[in-house]
Amino acid sequence: VYKRQIVDSIWLSRLSDIALAVPRQVWPVIMLTFTVGMGFSVANLALISQYVGAKKYSEAEKSASNLFTVMIILGLLFSILIYFMKDFIITNIVSTPKEIYEDTIAYTAIVSWGVFFAFLFFAFSTTLQALGDTKTPTIFAVVSTTINAILDPILIFGIGPFPAMGVAGAALATVLARMITTVAGALLLFRGYRGIRIHLFLHMDKLWLVKSLKIGSPVIALRLANVSSFVALQRIVNSFGIIAATAYSIGLIAINLSDAILWGFTRAISIMVGQNIGAGLSKRARQVVYQALAIITGGTVIGALIIYALRRPLIMWFTSTPQIIDLADNLVQLFVLSIPFFGMFFTSMSVGSGSGHTVPPSLIGIVRLWVIRIGLGYILSIHLGLGIWWLWLSMSLSNVFAGLAGVAWIVLGRWDIPVIESRKLGYMKYEKKFMDKRFN
Repeated sequence: VYKRQIVDSIWLSRLSDIALAVPRQVWPVIMLTFTVGMGFSVANLALISQYVGAKKYSEAEKSASNLFTVMIILGLLFSILIYFMKDFIITNIVSTPKEIYEDTIAYTAIVSWGVFFAFLFFAFSTTLQALGDTKTPTIFAVVSTTINAILDPILIFGIGPFPAMGVAGAALATVLARMITTVAGALLLFRGYRGIRIHLFLHMDKLWLVKSLKIGSPVIALRLANVSSFVALQRIVNSFGIIAATAYSIGLIAINLSDAILWGFTRAISIMVGQNIGAGLSKRARQVVYQALAIITGGTVIGALIIYALRRPLIMWFTSTPQIIDLADNLVQLFVLSIPFFGMFFTSMSVGSGSGHTVPPSLIGIVRLWVIRIGLGYILSIHLGLGIWWLWLSMSLSNVFAGLAGVAWIVLGRWDIPVIESRKLGYMKYEKKFMDKRFN
């Protein structure tokens, strides 16, 4: 999502200063629908990777097949829901500034259909990563972003036989790029890959569903809190006007560049944690996490310093309006210094994803977002009338808290207990009852 937003923003900034604020209006709501899909993805990353570590390949295949079945259903339902509720979302939930209202409606009408393909890609990438293949999903993501970057100027400005679609062209480029690569990736698994072949089920596996919901529910709760906080945050920012909304969009682009360091490392942590725990190598799992924590913290420090040093030229790449530049600069200065702490927290989330113990980092994340970022930010910036700078400050402080709390859980928490045979979660008792009912 971050890569696509950056690509879209580069071209939309050539359309007008405020056009690049359009995708940011609807993406928090779209990400809200992704929370359910991501919950199932995280749960099955833990299940499939631990089954692979335990050499239970038939169980891994069944879990992956169930995941694809659920993702197809959920993706289609959410695409339809967003399309028909777009006016309500833009008007009543996000409270989009009037200057970009019509463009936001047009953008949402098209990009809503990309939700289906996003859910399908979740299933594809989760399955391959759980098998230990992080390269193939990365290649598909890079190809998708490249297609998006090529189509953007063609569809936004109109080149050759293609008409100029403006902001709607960016939405269509996103959907087409995602559709092409996701369908190709899904076909790879349906034909069979690394001993895993996907089959769609007409009847849901109840045991799988219980396990997935047990592990994924805390993640879903966190991501709902996470994304809904972005919706609330966008609404607060929009209350300060179109200048603030545009500055916020540009500032987040700069911040997301440094965040990009996290995604590859943290997904790899989940896979290694899951497979080591599944193989009974808990000490090795802890060693992997401690080493990764050191690497990620060091890497994000370097990334944050680079973005901090280059923030002004980077912001001016997207706009020449002095007021927007100054507000975006203030955001980046405050927020980017907290990114190493976000890296620590993100590492704890990856440990939870791979181990299946998702409750503690999820609770930390909820406090981070709703108590500190939204609660404190709203009180300081709006209730006390101190201004938007204090909202930026609250965003930064929320990362500092989450990073320190996440490291404490990594060191002191008992996350190295397997979930695929954990009596504490009640799986074995349920599994015996379920299997007796099935075969007797």
